[in-house]
Amino acid sequence: MNQFFKAFLAIFIGLSSITAQELEKTWESTASESTYKTLEFKKGEFNFSSNSVNSIKGDYMYQNNLLVLYHNDSLNSIKRYKITELTDSTLVFSGKEMHFNLVAAEEEAIVTPVSTIDEIIPNQGFSFTSLWRGILGMVTLIFIAFLFSSNRKAINWKTVGVGLVFQLVIAIGVLKVDFVKTVF
Repeated sequence: MNQFFKAFLAIFIGLSSITAQELEKTWESTASESTYKTLEFKKGEFNFSSNSVNSIKGDYMYQNNLLVLYHNDSLNSIKRYKITELTDSTLVFSGKEMHFNLVAAEEEAIVTPVSTIDEIIPNQGFSFTSLWRGILGMVTLIFIAFLFSSNRKAINWKTVGVGLVFQLVIAIGVLKVDFVKTVF
């Protein structure tokens, strides 16, 4: 059991420390003299775009801080760039001839209006369905406790049964008896 907890802890720490940064988004140039204003990476394809110049499109490959752009035109067929900084908000990469300093484009957040309810929804009361859901929940918890028990033979089932019945009586009392409602 000790080995299980060590393995679980190692997996948890390993997965929580992974902070992969996403390259696939729209990036905007921070330099005002830059020819291209936006660079979009999406599903293995890139698109340099500007208001005045035709856009450049093609495919890209990103691995180990190396960005390779495969242009669709024949003049600039393959360009290699070294990524020096990649965070959630910035992308900096440079090649032999060019240096790019980009920031993530702000995406418009879709805000849905929250509907406000002026009145409290009245209690639906006690029903067979709510009783059945409660019993099913308690049986499930007992089953999980049984599975994780280290000494299953020492379980006193009479005490467990009395506890379950007492819990059902309290639940019904909270729903039906005014005195019990005020106590709880």
